[in-house]
Amino acid sequence: MSILIGNYEFDGPYDSIREFKDESGLYAVLHCDGEKYELIYLAESANLKESIEMSPSAENLPHGSTRIAIFYTEPRSDRERREMVDEILLEFENEDSEHLCQSPSVVAK
Repeated sequence: MSILIGNYEFDGPYDSIREFKDESGLYAVLHCDGEKYELIYLAESANLKESIEMSPSAENLPHGSTRIAIFYTEPRSDRERREMVDEILLEFENEDSEHLCQSPSVVAK
């Protein structure tokens, strides 16, 4: 399964982190409300699995409505990953500045 966030097709959303790889990429913390997903948080990391395990959001997995979507970015640099996050957030801000998390750009496939 995949989910489109901005112009990027993320893997997931997942309700468990055990399948994540120790690779660099972006991760999106999502709130699941039935079939709709709301973006809560978006970040980049040199080690996705480690960063997500240390995140307070991981405490809600697999219980509750929190899900994680990931986009592996090997071999992109730290700077390139930060630019990707900025690009996605800017797109969300341009679509709906008051409701960043309710953008129509988050679409599950």
